[in-house]
Amino acid sequence: MKNRRLELAKRTFLRDKGMWLALAFLLFIVAIAVGIGFTDADPNALNLQKMCAPPDSENLFGTDELGRDYLTRVIYGARVSLLVGVLAMLASVTIGVLVGLVAGYFGGVVDSILMRIVDVFCAIPWIIMVTVVGLLFQKGLASIVIVIGCFGWMEISRLVRTETMTAKNREFVHYAELIGVPKWKIILLHILPSIFPVIITAATGAIANAIMVESAMSFLGFGVAAPQSSWGTLLKTAQMGQVGIRSLLDTGMGADLRQTLESQLREYDTIETEAHALAGQRGWELTDL
Repeated sequence: MKNRRLELAKRTFLRDKGMWLALAFLLFIVAIAVGIGFTDADPNALNLQKMCAPPDSENLFGTDELGRDYLTRVIYGARVSLLVGVLAMLASVTIGVLVGLVAGYFGGVVDSILMRIVDVFCAIPWIIMVTVVGLLFQKGLASIVIVIGCFGWMEISRLVRTETMTAKNREFVHYAELIGVPKWKIILLHILPSIFPVIITAATGAIANAIMVESAMSFLGFGVAAPQSSWGTLLKTAQMGQVGIRSLLDTGMGADLRQTLESQLREYDTIETEAHALAGQRGWELTDL
């Protein structure tokens, strides 16, 4: 059975072009985060003579308000964001799988208590929980991973609970219980492997969710401490108007776009002026164009 499932998964993967594209994009992002062949520059190196400089051959993404190379900071920020995503995923999956297995297998009062706890956590907006708890910890990667891991396991526990309730009614589980196999062995050796695909799927989603939460925390000022950068802190810097739009408008593409828009506005103003002048000569009344 395992070989048949493996062969089926392999054939599906080889035939799915979308999966190949997704894998290639993921490997590309990881390669950028690792920085293979891209840059060995210091992301915190200051250059006060090139503050908020537009993109050029030396700084492909331009520089920030302190003259630091923005491309280098994006690459190092990707490392931080991906590291937080993976570690927070491991924490949330561990908690969620443990709670889901126990609630789904034992049921009854245990299931009711654990699910009510899950409902309480789900009833509170995650951004409020993460922000309040983040205030209690010192800024850093460890605190971000702990906060996200402790508040990102609820959906995983529900998925695992549902699959566990289905798996425990299968024949091989009943047979294991009949011959006296300990419950913890049944959970770890029989039920857990049968729901492993669901766990893998939930884990991939947990990584993306952790990266988004980390970006939100950094954007709100509760993320990594300066001068360390992440995608969230870079977004916060761009939102403050220190980089981004101004650098884009200073590039050739931005200059052309701005020139086109300004010429169209001038043409519209000319047409409007001529129309009002003609209407005044002939005694017409025009509404505002």
